[in-house]
Amino acid sequence: MLKLKNVFLSLLYMGGVSAYAGSLALDTRFDYDTTTYNKNNNETTSMDNSRIYAQTVRVDGKGNVNDQLSYRLRVNFNKDATVTKKDNMGPNIDFAYITHKWTPELAFTMGRFWSDGYGHQGLVSAIDRYLNPAAVTNWWSLYNNGYVTGGKLEYTFLETHTIEAQLLNQGADQLEGTNYKGQAAGMGFVYKGSILDKSLNFIASHHAWQRAYVTPDLIAKDTLDTIGVKYVMAPLTVMLDYNMGKTKNSNATHDNEIKGFVLNAGYTIDRITPRVFFSSEKETFKDTTGATANVNTDYTRYGVAVEYRPFADTDFRYHVAYTQLSSKADSAGAITLKETHVIAGFKISADFLK
Repeated sequence: MLKLKNVFLSLLYMGGVSAYAGSLALDTRFDYDTTTYNKNNNETTSMDNSRIYAQTVRVDGKGNVNDQLSYRLRVNFNKDATVTKKDNMGPNIDFAYITHKWTPELAFTMGRFWSDGYGHQGLVSAIDRYLNPAAVTNWWSLYNNGYVTGGKLEYTFLETHTIEAQLLNQGADQLEGTNYKGQAAGMGFVYKGSILDKSLNFIASHHAWQRAYVTPDLIAKDTLDTIGVKYVMAPLTVMLDYNMGKTKNSNATHDNEIKGFVLNAGYTIDRITPRVFFSSEKETFKDTTGATANVNTDYTRYGVAVEYRPFADTDFRYHVAYTQLSSKADSAGAITLKETHVIAGFKISADFLK
């Protein structure tokens, strides 16, 4: 009942702001997903299964109040709305921000926005993804999956290049009595640019946070660095990103490190787009005392998909996809785990105001 109430209130609110909206879209994706695991995985934690589910159901409102003020609010109806963060927003809210253009080149944004810390892969909307890199996804899960709350300054130069400076909330809030321990302790720096009539695009980012724990008395410092390139020349699109993340603990016996690359490519033939994606990552668990050897876990993900759009003027598609994740640690007795998905479904994005 509470979820239905949240949906109703969100729709009512979105309807109210639509008076200023440039667009008010309903984004929906439903999938049939058959998941299978290898024998080693089935004998440990996972069982084969299949389901029909809502991969995405959300309303996205954005527009301009005037020439200098713009906003965006995107609410998901298939995500938990429980508030667990100090920003008073649940994981169901992707975007809730206002941008003020102080000058044609300089803009200030405050609220919840995308971190730009996942390379070009992160700029692909979640509704259009069939898999995410494993290790980097685990890292971002500490920080609301890349949707961050804070403020940022964005400066545009040479028309197609931007740099951002971000001040962000600490991602993983910890309670001490009735108060949150830790301050607004995150920061980010992002460069995005393009050349050759935007056919060649670049992105580079650095993000850093600290997490303060009560028990034990520990501060974990996290960093993630990404560099990526994207080539767009119709009908071909290719994206390649390299990620490197580190966690250093102030009062513990271990640190963590992840690094790897992600490749995504698509080729559009009329209304059909085949896609391929591949990622290779390594996560290292480092014993800082030297008592035990480091443990490395290799993650490999790959997949193929085909999308078909029956209407030239409507953002509606059918899709089928096959993906597989395999992982194995180099510790004694470790086994290879494999997880395979066969996906079939549809996606639609429709603007209420048209």
